[in-house]
Amino acid sequence: MIPKSVDLWKEYVKLELGWVEGLRRRWKVLGVNIEPKENSNGVDPDALIGGEGSFGPEGEDARKSILAGQLIIHAINSALQAIQEESGMEFRKSLIDLLRTYPSALRSKCLDVVYADLERISNEGGEDAAEARFLVLTKELYDRAYDPERKDVGGVVLEGGELVDAIGKIGKEIRSVAKSGKGGEKWLDMAGKWLVEQMESCGDNTDLVREPFISNTKADT
Repeated sequence: MIPKSVDLWKEYVKLELGWVEGLRRRWKVLGVNIEPKENSNGVDPDALIGGEGSFGPEGEDARKSILAGQLIIHAINSALQAIQEESGMEFRKSLIDLLRTYPSALRSKCLDVVYADLERISNEGGEDAAEARFLVLTKELYDRAYDPERKDVGGVVLEGGELVDAIGKIGKEIRSVAKSGKGGEKWLDMAGKWLVEQMESCGDNTDLVREPFISNTKADT
């Protein structure tokens, strides 16, 4: 009835993700599981644990498909297709924020679906291309695989040398795009504000205020 509702699509993705996680965890608690095995589908083996044999011999492929996130991926793709123009980028950013902190072994796989869509938007050009490209460029700072022993609250997840390297890499890409003229005014404005924010928020970080880093960041800005 309201296929363009951002809130409903977001809740639908949460519903599917929560259902799969609940199913997997119930099976695991009941002891219906085996040791993780290697798989060739690019899926965390831990995500496939639970419910072995619950669907019978003929349903094993269906069980693995569910736990591998096929239902969730379908929900995300449907949502991305439905919300294209108005509120499109805000919706995609809200999905990324949701997935980055959702306690699921499927987190990285789901994020990859959104990033693939952002890369499509970036490659097509248009009004949202610069923002889409920037979201993909900076993902390394904010994404990390799910760890059941850790509660993720969002924000920058890198520290020390990894943080220095990541911001340096982003700075070089910002400068490269700016020199090529491909990003346009929106890219320059967005990148400049982001670099200033990083310098302000990381001012107390001894790794990031070293003279070489400051000089390079100023040059990029």
